[in-house]
Amino acid sequence: MATVPLDTPNDGALQLVCLCAGWCTACAAYQPQWATWAARHPDVAFIWLDVEDHADALDAAVPGGVDIENFPTLLLSRGGQPLFFGTVLPHASVVDGLLRQGANLPLLKDAAAMQLCAAVDGLLGCGALQRSLS
Repeated sequence: MATVPLDTPNDGALQLVCLCAGWCTACAAYQPQWATWAARHPDVAFIWLDVEDHADALDAAVPGGVDIENFPTLLLSRGGQPLFFGTVLPHASVVDGLLRQGANLPLLKDAAAMQLCAAVDGLLGCGALQRSLS
């Protein structure tokens, strides 16, 4: 799987971010499935974000810091607006269903999720993150 900088993070396409940590064994187990989903859904930008590697930027963008209770946590957004934010186990049918519903999901009105979307877009815009391509 190749990665390239995402030039237009707010282009209206679905974007799925996996918020993870390098020490997390569940996140490590998630990565092979992540590559499969990226290949299965080429119209979705898949982003792997290690919250510890980008802690300073996330803390600066999200007052009070990013509150992640369990790893891995997914953030699904469209056009910089959050649609889903929560922990999802790496079952293909669950994530595939979430992506199928993505275009029809209502926007989340959660302030922290909206700030997190802005932080991710900022990291993408400056080249600190990359999206996965199949």
